[in-house]
Amino acid sequence: MTELHKRVLSSFGMVLAAVAAIEFDWPGVASLGVILSVFMVFEYDRMWSQEQKLGLLGFWRVLAVPSVLTAFCYYKQFPAYYFAALLLIIFGISLGIDILRERQRPILRNLSPIYIGLGVMSILWIYRDFGGFALAFIFLITISNDVGAYLTGRSLKGAGPKLAPDISPNKTLFGAIGGVIVAFAIVTSYVIMALWNRGVDSVQVVSIIGAVTILLSILSICGDLFESKMKRLCGVKDSSSIIPGHGGFLDRFDSILFVAPAFAALISARILMPI
Repeated sequence: MTELHKRVLSSFGMVLAAVAAIEFDWPGVASLGVILSVFMVFEYDRMWSQEQKLGLLGFWRVLAVPSVLTAFCYYKQFPAYYFAALLLIIFGISLGIDILRERQRPILRNLSPIYIGLGVMSILWIYRDFGGFALAFIFLITISNDVGAYLTGRSLKGAGPKLAPDISPNKTLFGAIGGVIVAFAIVTSYVIMALWNRGVDSVQVVSIIGAVTILLSILSICGDLFESKMKRLCGVKDSSSIIPGHGGFLDRFDSILFVAPAFAALISARILMPI
């Protein structure tokens, strides 16, 4: 079986898992989110481990972060920032211990409660409070941006200035611009059709959505570059090999972990009103 076959089959399996979770509505999506957080925290912490096993701090984070997310899913009566504060406390405790140990790069080494914990919690909060349309919106941005950048870069055969040669040598500025343009075109079309079906005709809303799409597309690229930088610092190619042809779960969700908190912040600040 070629790498392409593995990649296609793995993608099909991930889509089936997502569809199955959505079929069970909030319990299914919440369970999937917590399970994914376990894998991603494990992958992130193991990347920073000098060995192929986690230390006590790593195991503690693998237990603590999903536990906070589980509590967030169950105790809906408490505001989301209560649980965000718990994730910050987990980060602070881990950071303090590593500073006392005089370990290198203590902030990056212990970032999983914020990077992954807040990212997954934002995804769950968006789905719980605003439904599948809002969640589909941010996933559509990251997927269309990624596909658009890949196709643009490939069609231009890697021509143009490199986007971040020290982090990801294959990414070009033209590819990134192409990804943003494709995401803008697809997502705004999706929103216009949704508004049309709901009997809403608002140029202002579409304009705001278009601007937000561009912003979140740029953040999607930043999320991809951030994880690539972490892998380079740790000297690994993939976060893990759990998904054939794709690497790890963190390799698949690196962009959405940047996009979801930003989208949640825009909604919380009432800069963007969910449709």
